[in-house]
Order: sequence, then C-alpha cells, then structure tokens
Amino acid sequence: MQKLTATSDLLYAALMLEEQLAKHLPQGDLDGEACSMMRRQYEVSLSELAESAGLPESVVTAYECGEHVSLAEREAICRAFAGFLRKRAIQFAGLSGGGSSIPN
Repeated sequence: MQKLTATSDLLYAALMLEEQLAKHLPQGDLDGEACSMMRRQYEVSLSELAESAGLPESVVTAYECGEHVSLAEREAICRAFAGFLRKRAIQFAGLSGGGSSIPN
C-alpha cells in the first residue's frame, strides 16, 4: 500500500507543478528552494534537471537559490521536474505490480 501511496503522491506533485505553471503566477520567493528540496528528496541531480530542462546548471542553481529567472526558464525547470516525478511514479508502480500503464 505504501508504494501505491508514493505513486499517487508523485503524480499529484507533478500535476500541481503543471497547474501552477498554467496559472502564470509570478515566481514566489520560496519556489526555487522548494524545487531544490524536492530535487534532493527524489534524488534528481542538478545536472540531470538542467539537461532535461535544456538550461545551464547555473540557471537552475540561481533558481534554487531564490534568484528570479525568466518565465520560460522557470517553466522549463518545472516541466522537467514534473517529468522526473512521473518517471518515479512509474518506477513505484512497477515495483508494486502496477505495470507501466501510468500516462506520461
């Protein structure tokens, strides 16, 4: 049951990231810090996130340190991170026998 909860929590977190982006809200002071904490929690390296976002590591680091980045850079970081969360959800689902039928 714990693996199923982890899967739904990961999918929910990915959905929440994308919903926040869709609202085009301004970058909050703690957005980057939250991203950094979640990145470490889910063991996503800085280089993996930067590469997936198509941005230099320095931009991701600046975002995580609370510096304001452009809307396009922020969206790229958040969408890349949501993708990592979905991949983790698929991994958890596979471990629990749920297969890989979870949509990307």
